[in-house]
Amino acid sequence: EQTMEAVNSEFEAKVDAGTATKADCDKFVTIIQEIVDCMPEGAEKTEMQSGITLTSANCSVFPS
Repeated sequence: EQTMEAVNSEFEAKVDAGTATKADCDKFVTIIQEIVDCMPEGAEKTEMQSGITLTSANCSVFPS
């Protein structure tokens, strides 16, 4: 099971290298969503969910 930090670092590295694809972004969103779904209700979960929504909406800017 991947940690949020590992998933984030892996995706950020691809973005920084200019090699991130829409599939990478979608995978990142899916994994982070699974992690957030397991979090207890509260401000942190709400904030993370907002970030997921924003990131997901931006996945379309990456090449397929």
